[in-house]
Amino acid sequence: MKHHWGFALALALAACGGSAPRPSTPEVEIPEDEATLRDEGERALAEGRLDEAKRLLERALRDDPRDPRAKLHLALAYDLSGDGAHAERLLRELVEAEPNMARAWSNLGSVLLDRQADEEALSAFERALEIEPQLAEAHFGRGLVLEARGDARAAASAYREAVRLDPKNPLPRLRLGLALVDAPEEAIAELRRAVSLAGDQKAILAVAAGALLRLGKSEDAAMAFERARELGDTPSLAGEHVLALVAGKAYGRAAVVADEALRAYPGDLALRYLRGVIHLRVGEKAAAKAIFTELATQRDDPAIAERARRGLAESR
Repeated sequence: MKHHWGFALALALAACGGSAPRPSTPEVEIPEDEATLRDEGERALAEGRLDEAKRLLERALRDDPRDPRAKLHLALAYDLSGDGAHAERLLRELVEAEPNMARAWSNLGSVLLDRQADEEALSAFERALEIEPQLAEAHFGRGLVLEARGDARAAASAYREAVRLDPKNPLPRLRLGLALVDAPEEAIAELRRAVSLAGDQKAILAVAAGALLRLGKSEDAAMAFERARELGDTPSLAGEHVLALVAGKAYGRAAVVADEALRAYPGDLALRYLRGVIHLRVGEKAAAKAIFTELATQRDDPAIAERARRGLAESR
């Protein structure tokens, strides 16, 4: 998940009247006026129609090669398409032509961070903040670099500033919660806020749920995993959901969820193992033993086999 680009996209498009990404729609007739080309390109970008956005924004730049807004969003379209090298080239051209354009520096920092050029990325974010100290996305990007360096305290400070400047964005709250390793109560509060603000952002829900589970908040975690699964289920998410319910000793609900998941993913070994754990926790040792015996002898997943052998020892 490109945490920093998702954040920059939301802010950049909000600034130009865009909307949140939504499913692709039929292509529109390409307009001719340069300003209209740019506006339509930005709209296509906001709606996730990346190829159309690139075509429109490139045409706008052919008409006016000095249009900084068109180049900024064209770079973003290329990065979201997976072409970070092209995005970097465009953004370097832009900051050379417009050295006081804070968002261009911030977006360059994001691209450089994706390309593992952490020191250059940090310099770009800090340059953006010299120009525009209230640019939330640059504080956020700076936090990502500091977190990657292992400086959780400095990262948390940067994320706090991003939260202060953009309090309704769940992403900086999520990263703040993850960075607060020495302040679990504050971490829990920020993770809960991230979940409440996440809407249909499945990745944020899943990551926050996992962190809440590690912090001992199994009920919060189970609810967040359930929401994430509603947006697109996977065997892994189903297993995490069951695990959160087991951690909270909600064994009845865990059994129902596990059985439903096993009907959807009958060959998933982790889900089978968790079903055995539930049997064991409620005293159904014979059922637990049957599952663990089966799993202990399979060779597809040695880690599950080892856990099953330990489960067998408990079920005797």
